[in-house]
Amino acid sequence: LQNSPNTSVANAFNPDANLWGGEIALRFEVTESSQIYGLVSRGYKAGGFNPSLARVALPPAGQVTTEDIVYDPETLLNYEVGYKGLWLDGTLLADVSAFYMQRDDMQIRSSAQQTPGDPFSFIFITSNGEGSSYGLESSLTWQFAENWQVFSALGLLDTKVERYKFTNQEPIIGREFANAPPYTFNVGTTYRNAQGWFGRIDVLGRGAFYYDYSHNRKSDAYETVNLKLGKEWERWSVYAWG
Repeated sequence: LQNSPNTSVANAFNPDANLWGGEIALRFEVTESSQIYGLVSRGYKAGGFNPSLARVALPPAGQVTTEDIVYDPETLLNYEVGYKGLWLDGTLLADVSAFYMQRDDMQIRSSAQQTPGDPFSFIFITSNGEGSSYGLESSLTWQFAENWQVFSALGLLDTKVERYKFTNQEPIIGREFANAPPYTFNVGTTYRNAQGWFGRIDVLGRGAFYYDYSHNRKSDAYETVNLKLGKEWERWSVYAWG
């Protein structure tokens, strides 16, 4: 690697990978209207290159080498169990699931500054690490009256970066994934009658989460309230929302 833009640089790589994914699931009908299930699935993401590293070297010396230009494919193993059911003559639908995910060679994209004090010398680097997450998801929908329906959903998530290669990013080891709020929820109600009048109000919320792996800036926890009113006909509809 060379810092001088006037120096000729040549790199040659020949990456090769066989990528595969799939899912195996087992479902058992507890009753005619409820079931439990378990599954194991595997996903993947192809590897790639860091063109910005082909000509620069980041301090401290020796931290980045030509081998860092290439990053490996990522694989994910997901284990999940859950339950789904209908009650009250089919008017109440509910489900709940728990999962655990292991990310091997997790692709983490972060930024680094080549020249201290120069805001234009930032480059972005994708490197491999390790990470895991586990959580719970559930939802419920209840048609409690002819024209009225209530619904809700809840997600709980715990994530952790277990390893990352670059020493200048060691603070993210043990930290949560970026853009991974610890909880999300949604609750609301919908009205719709035979004449086509429609209304819906719901509240969505999510916990605080890290914006990126390059820094420690976090969002605030927040909620959003949505309202939608309208009229529906056989071939067209009109809505007002806010």
